[in-house]
Amino acid sequence: MLINISEMPVPRLELCWSDRPNNDLERICWYKMVLPLRDIDKRLDYHEGVNKETKTLHIPICHTTDRIRLHVEEAYRGPIFSDENGEYIDLPYSDKMHAVWDADVLNLPVYVSYKEHAQLVASPGQIIHNRNIAISENMGITMSVCRQRQ
Repeated sequence: MLINISEMPVPRLELCWSDRPNNDLERICWYKMVLPLRDIDKRLDYHEGVNKETKTLHIPICHTTDRIRLHVEEAYRGPIFSDENGEYIDLPYSDKMHAVWDADVLNLPVYVSYKEHAQLVASPGQIIHNRNIAISENMGITMSVCRQRQ
């Protein structure tokens, strides 16, 4: 289920898609940690990665580039797709699992976002362990898509 980006909690881990300028076939996904800042925090004035509107610090962890999957029957909407369960945001192949593993260690939720849309990928209470691999009960994992099931 898609939500507005303003509804995501802080702190959190986030996989944030953006379109690459001057490239119609690739997009980039930033994997980052988002932390809240207090009004008295001096980083609001000078720190790179600060969103002054939301008073949050965005700490990049890594990024992934991805080729766009084009559906002939649909207009391009970025990494947002539809199926029988509704709309979902595509996830980068390997960083989705890195984020879930990190969420388990840090006890934080993981969200994926694109423009004004966001979706919960995994929350700490939904992480289960199987042979040293942390996965979310809500994630349907395929070779190219990991989305929350209804």
